[in-house]
Amino acid sequence: MVNMEKPMDSKVFLTALRASISLWRKQGKRGVWIKLPIGLANLIESAVKEGFHYHHAEPDYLMLVHWISESTTSTIPANATHRVGIGAIVMNDKRELLVVQEKSGKLKGTGIWKIPTGVVDAGEDIFKAAVREVKEETNIDTEFVEILGFRQTHKSFFEKSDLFFLCMMRPLSFDVQKQELEIDAAKWMPFEEYTAQQIVEKPGFYKCITDICLAKGRRMLLQKWVFLVTLWVLIISHGSADSGEVLGYGMPSPTTCVNDPCRPLLSPPAPSLSGYPSYGTPPPPSPLFGYPSYRGPPPPTPLSGYPSYGTPPPPPSLSGYPSYGAPPPPTTQASPSTPGQGCSPPAPVQCCLYGPPAPYEYLPNQNYSAPSPLPLSWFSVMVLSLSFALLL
Repeated sequence: MVNMEKPMDSKVFLTALRASISLWRKQGKRGVWIKLPIGLANLIESAVKEGFHYHHAEPDYLMLVHWISESTTSTIPANATHRVGIGAIVMNDKRELLVVQEKSGKLKGTGIWKIPTGVVDAGEDIFKAAVREVKEETNIDTEFVEILGFRQTHKSFFEKSDLFFLCMMRPLSFDVQKQELEIDAAKWMPFEEYTAQQIVEKPGFYKCITDICLAKGRRMLLQKWVFLVTLWVLIISHGSADSGEVLGYGMPSPTTCVNDPCRPLLSPPAPSLSGYPSYGTPPPPSPLFGYPSYRGPPPPTPLSGYPSYGTPPPPPSLSGYPSYGAPPPPTTQASPSTPGQGCSPPAPVQCCLYGPPAPYEYLPNQNYSAPSPLPLSWFSVMVLSLSFALLL
C-alpha cells in the first residue's frame, strides 16, 4: 500500500506511478493500494488513468486500488457491506415504555411514537452504543441487560446491508429531557397505549418489536412467580420450632447426681419377659431326656470292671457344689446364702434430681435447645434450580 503524504505535481506523480507499476509486476506484486489524503485530491485523475478505482472513502482520505497481476484473478476484499444499528427497550416498574418522536426521517410529522434508535459508531461496542443513544435522545441513564433479538435487511442505506440489534435496558434515572436537535418529543408511555398505535398493529418491523416486548414481559412475570414460590418453599423448609413447645425424649436431662454408679439407673427398666421380673435371672431350661438341666449325661457303664476309654473321674466339688452341676441360681437380697428361683432387682438408688420415668412417657424438657434449621428438601432445590434457569 502506498501512503501519499507530501504534495506532488500530478504529471510527476503519473511518471513515478508508471515506473512503480512496472517494477511491482517484475517483483510479483498483484494488488496495489493508494491512500490519498483529501489534500492530494489533484492526484486522483492520474491514478484513475492507470487503472485504479475507488475502494472506499472516509472523511479525511480516499482509498484507490488496482489489481496489476495479469495471470490471476483479483482477490481484493470488498468494502464494508453492513451498517450496525441499535434499538433500546427501556421499561420502568409501572410498565411504561420510553418512547420518542423524531424531527427527521420517514416518521417526521406522523405523530408516531417509537423506541430510541441509532447507529453504532466505528470501534464502539453494541451495548455502549445503546446506552449512548438513550442518553442522547432522552437524557435517561440506563444499564444494558441483554440483546432480545436482531434483524438483517439489505440495500437499506447507500445500498448496504443493515444489522439492527434490539437491546433490553434497565433505567437508572426517570426524568425525561428530549434532545433538541433530533427529537421532537420524548416521554414514558403505558405499554398498552404504545401497542394501540396503528403502525404497531400492522405486521412488520414495529409489530415484531412489540411481540418481543410482550414475550419478555411474560418471562419476567414468570420469573417473579418462581421467585415467590422458591421463597415460600425455603421458608417452609427452614421453619424452626418454638423451644417452649418442644417435648422431651422420655425423661429430662438430670441436673444433679450423687455419684457416677447411679447413672445406669437413669434409664427406664426393660420390660419383663415371659413373666419374669426385670433384672431377674431366667429359670433353667426344661429337662432333656430325663436328665436335670445343666447336667451332662451319666458316665457309660464300665466294661470288665474297667472304665471305658479311661473316663476321668469327676472333678472335686467346689464350695460344696456337686461335680458336673451347674452353679446355683443367685441368692435373693433378703437371704444371700439361700438359693432362689429368681432374683428381685435391687431397689433403685435415688441419686439424681429426677427418678426414672415410666416407659413411653414424654415430659417437657426444660434443658432442650432448638435444633438447627432443617436442610433443603429435594423439592426446594428443584424449584430453586428452575428459577435460576429461567433467569438466565
